Amino acid sequence: MQVVVKSLIFACLVCYITSENDCQRNDIPFTKILKSALKTSYSSGSIVRVNCETGHVGLLKLSCQNGTWTKEGGRECKKKPCGHPGDTPNGDFELVGDTEFVFGARVEYTCRTGYIMASRVNTRICRTQGWDNTIPICEVVRCPPIETPEFVIASGNTEDASYDDVINFECSNNLMLTGPKDIHCKEDGTWSAPVPKCKAIECKPPKLLHGEIIELKSIYKENEVLKYECEKTHKKRQGIPKCLRNGWSITPQCEEIHCSLGPATIGIERTNPEGKNLFKAEESVEVICAKNYWLSVVKKTSGWIKCKDDGHWESPPACEDIGCEIPYDQHVYWPEYTFSADRRLGVTKSYSCQSGYKRAAKMAECTMDGWIPNPLCIEKGCLAPTIENTKPLTNPKHKYKLYESVQYQCLPGYEPERFSITCNWNEQWDNMKSCTAKQGTLLPCNSFRFTHGFMHYLESDPQWVSYSCDQGYKPIEEGWWGQKSCRQGFVDSKPQCIRSDSCVGLPKIPHAKPSQTDKVFENGAWGNLNCDCGFRINPYHIQCVEGQWKPLPQCERMCGHPPRVENAVVLYIDRQEWDRVTYRCRDGFTMKGPETIYCSNSDWRTTPRCESSTPSNPDREEDVSQPDRESSTVRATDTPEESPRTGACGSPSPIKDAVQEFKDKYEDGEKATYECPAYYVKDGDPHLTCRQGRWRGKGECLEPCTVDVHDMDPRNIQLQIGDRRKMYSRHGDHITFKCQKRYKHDGLVPLRQICQNGQMNLPRCV
Repeated sequence: MQVVVKSLIFACLVCYITSENDCQRNDIPFTKILKSALKTSYSSGSIVRVNCETGHVGLLKLSCQNGTWTKEGGRECKKKPCGHPGDTPNGDFELVGDTEFVFGARVEYTCRTGYIMASRVNTRICRTQGWDNTIPICEVVRCPPIETPEFVIASGNTEDASYDDVINFECSNNLMLTGPKDIHCKEDGTWSAPVPKCKAIECKPPKLLHGEIIELKSIYKENEVLKYECEKTHKKRQGIPKCLRNGWSITPQCEEIHCSLGPATIGIERTNPEGKNLFKAEESVEVICAKNYWLSVVKKTSGWIKCKDDGHWESPPACEDIGCEIPYDQHVYWPEYTFSADRRLGVTKSYSCQSGYKRAAKMAECTMDGWIPNPLCIEKGCLAPTIENTKPLTNPKHKYKLYESVQYQCLPGYEPERFSITCNWNEQWDNMKSCTAKQGTLLPCNSFRFTHGFMHYLESDPQWVSYSCDQGYKPIEEGWWGQKSCRQGFVDSKPQCIRSDSCVGLPKIPHAKPSQTDKVFENGAWGNLNCDCGFRINPYHIQCVEGQWKPLPQCERMCGHPPRVENAVVLYIDRQEWDRVTYRCRDGFTMKGPETIYCSNSDWRTTPRCESSTPSNPDREEDVSQPDRESSTVRATDTPEESPRTGACGSPSPIKDAVQEFKDKYEDGEKATYECPAYYVKDGDPHLTCRQGRWRGKGECLEPCTVDVHDMDPRNIQLQIGDRRKMYSRHGDHITFKCQKRYKHDGLVPLRQICQNGQMNLPRCV
């Protein structure tokens, strides 16, 4: 009891003695300090120096101010650094549980692949004196020595091999290995494979995909060749697989066949399928060429091209400028020079023919079907003449070459007995003669015979006798029966019956020059007429078809002298036929309208104007509208009352087939443009102009012609050039057809036709 009382009294004394302004040791706000060296409390105004715990560095100077600690100087306690722990060769370390090399930090060492830890301890810890332990050591992994069987030769470190060392093997005595050619020391100290052995050279048949081995064997001996074939869509790898000591000389393999389009080239508009570049064998790609280009070999603007079994395209998938070849086989004089330059589509060239040939036209034009006309040069010669009362002594022909001679013999009772005629340079027959009846051999009116007919004596009129012809024949005179004059009991000449499908003389048409009226043309024979001065024949060639000339030609009046254009000079004029003329404006003037004009229906088609390049008053501009040619056009208003000149214009009338986006309103002087679709020909003004409330100019898109197998097959015809199954031609293009095999042209419609605004007559073969 006394002890307790004393303790209470002591505590009270202590509390009394300790002031409220003292600072307690446990109230110091800093960590890692060595508190055990400090007193329990300090009075106000005391200054205390505080040290750090073990493994830490720093020193604090604290002041006690009315029960609160205040830092007067020094630095706080932090872990002591140890520096870098050190690298080990062929190994790495990792810092565990900390981010810096400071007191207490721990690093663990590991060896790299192919190396093992030789040290007992693989860690180091940062102590007050630095890192403990020594840096661990990593030693390389080693494999056991190699023992080689008989005939096996090993090269490499066979006695003391370490990780990643390689041992190579080969056989002696021309033997082959039965295992790998080489082995290597692995990271666990073992070899990657057992040591191989040597045996006689042999090969096993390989696994062959997409192919078949020919004369398959289970084992192939040294130098034996493996024969194999691949599927149709695959090809064999280059080289011959032969069994050698190291196995097959090449691995037999069937590689898939591909054809490549390669990079895009100029002239190709697109391909189908789009974006695909590699094609397997038997696959095809459609190549569509741009305008004025075609496929280089097949001469088509588009087409499907197949990848062949050998990995090559059946024709190059490339587009080139549409053009014509040099006509070496057309008997053109010096074709390399005449046709060596520009041979693109639409180009025209003047040319001359070799000796013995003449031009079929004045100019040659390059078209989709080649050079037209076709042929360019026609062999000169003379058509077989018709000479009455004769028979040829040589085999008759339809046409004879220059300087070729034909011998004739007059029939009995006619003279001379024999004669010969020769085709001269002007395609006329020299020494032409006729067989006349000999004196004393006149034919009596009432009794004589002639070929393919019989006579009728007219009792009522003894001065005339009539004759009729057998079936399939007709008199040379017009009508179904013929007449001959009978004088003094004899006829003046022998009657003549010709085949019913023959034509007698050329047709008589207005303004044509006189022609032979008694000349007989066989069925299918061609003829031509010449017109009087100021006229030209159309068409130039006509044909005898079953006794009638088709098509019946006309002599069209030519236009005469071309119109005079103010402030223009004439660059070219066709002085023979007066059918076209080309103008050029003088300096300071601009051409309005086409620079080349053509003669059509005895009138010049248009007349261009040369206007001053200096802007003029639009109120004085002339109306340059041209007459409508039976097509959809936009024309200027004929009278001011129809559209008051308010300045602005409404939307122009639509142009048939044109690509147009006309506005609802145009200001004075504003132009409205239009374009024609592909293969259409723009034949009007390039644009329409609003002038004081009226539209000036006209627009027209002339349609192309389309001919395909559905049109040609029923008529037994095909295109003369190429084997195209479908053809597009622009207005004005000439297309030549030919008969299919075993068919003959009926002659009603010529084989050469022209496209006229979407319309083209087609010939027929029977």
